[in-house]
Amino acid sequence: MRLGLDIGGTKIAATVISPKLDILWQISTPTPKQNLNDFLLCINQLIQQALTQVGTLSHIGIGIPGVVNEQGMLNASNMGAINQQCIEALFKEHIAQPLSIENDANCFALAQAHGHQLGKNEVMFTAVLGTGVGGAWVLPNRTLWSGTQNLAGEWGHNPLPDLSLIPTEQQLTCQCGQRGCIDTYLSGSGFSLLYFQHTGEQLDAPAIISRYRNQEKAASEVFRRYTHYLAHALATIIQTLDPTCIVLGGGMSTIPELYQTVPQYWANYMLKPPVTPLLSPVYGDWAGAIGAALLE
Repeated sequence: MRLGLDIGGTKIAATVISPKLDILWQISTPTPKQNLNDFLLCINQLIQQALTQVGTLSHIGIGIPGVVNEQGMLNASNMGAINQQCIEALFKEHIAQPLSIENDANCFALAQAHGHQLGKNEVMFTAVLGTGVGGAWVLPNRTLWSGTQNLAGEWGHNPLPDLSLIPTEQQLTCQCGQRGCIDTYLSGSGFSLLYFQHTGEQLDAPAIISRYRNQEKAASEVFRRYTHYLAHALATIIQTLDPTCIVLGGGMSTIPELYQTVPQYWANYMLKPPVTPLLSPVYGDWAGAIGAALLE
């Protein structure tokens, strides 16, 4: 049996799967993200609970936010407990079972590759549109590709393709320090910022979408801008590696209208109209933990 732990800034999701990918046990708990001892105790308790439920664990996979550098140190600013820790050595010191550690977006992508039954010779890109914008590549044989420097999929910190069309004084500055990142415009918070720019009113994404469905003019204009920006950004992905499909993730992926509207628009930004499917995610909030459990 394999245990997957999806460590997030708010909660840790844990799931045990069988060799046939049946889900045998699941639980989530708040993340002790500021104190290292509390964090490690929580991880140990989850492992012990899993052992109590299923008897034995052949492997533990862990999905974490952030980027691991060449020295093995984690850069995950929203995870004070483990930020700037040599993460692999830390976990191996406290976990007896064989384990694998991977970026959380890659774990999400691995779950999608299995859930959408990605073929042996097919390629998938996952575009995660949450609090920030991330992504991941799954290559043939359902192989994760992180790149030479673990930067593959970090498309959120490329500049928005439409940036030159936005007046300089209206361009948004990203938390990374760069101006006009995809992350700043296509995240859920970016969607809210677009609405705030347009109206001066601060609303979250679900409230804006509700107004869009009620045909409010401002919400409709902001949704139009957002979907064009997303279509153009994904068109650059398609023309870079031409994936078999693209799967959305994160909070914005729950908006059904995106799956109809974005493919209509992205043909405007490509050499020829693509036939790339834009797919909704499977496994819900447990996708990251399931993907972590699938790590080798």
